[in-house]
Amino acid sequence: FQTTARHTVSVGAEACFDIALCRPRASAASHETDAGQLQALLPHLSTVIALQRRLRGLNERASNLSGLLDRVDEGVIVTDATGRVISLNALASGMVAEADGLDLEGGRIRAATPAATQSLRAAIGAVAVPQGVERSCRLPRTSHRLPLRVAVIPLWRLEGSAPAGSAARVALFVKETDGPRTVDREALADVFRLTVRESEIAALLISGTDLVAVAAQLGIGLG
Repeated sequence: FQTTARHTVSVGAEACFDIALCRPRASAASHETDAGQLQALLPHLSTVIALQRRLRGLNERASNLSGLLDRVDEGVIVTDATGRVISLNALASGMVAEADGLDLEGGRIRAATPAATQSLRAAIGAVAVPQGVERSCRLPRTSHRLPLRVAVIPLWRLEGSAPAGSAARVALFVKETDGPRTVDREALADVFRLTVRESEIAALLISGTDLVAVAAQLGIGLG
């Protein structure tokens, strides 16, 4: 075989690729024919590679965003304007799996009762329109625990304008009103001039832990 055409193509500032056409030495094809075919092919190859790089970057950003949302102490659910779920963070996935006030029906978000479901989906639809503003609602729970608190936020504002129809997206921030409270112990110690141990005790008390359990958890005497 012999190389009949070769070209180096740059893709961005730090990447490039080489492409070469080779034919058997006995082939009657001319170098000019192969060179012309290569020149016609190069723009399409460059486009494909550029798209692959963009998709790789988008996938990395999506993965980073997913990891960030998993650190939020509230359930986060992204839906379209009809309430069809697009993504959930880890905490929201647990809530849906528990099906105590919130789950899925045919891929759409559903509450514990038909009335609560209608109210939630109506709030999602109202927020998804161009003039939509944040709404909130409370969802009853089948376990008779305190209701879930849901804030419905229009995500399309981050994109500058609302897409038409069901393409508009909203985010649901779901909070368990009877769940444990998280406390920044360092901030607590700084504001109230507490020692490290005092701030640990205060944080546990704020979370609802009684004195006996605090003493046992920290390995200190009740007195």
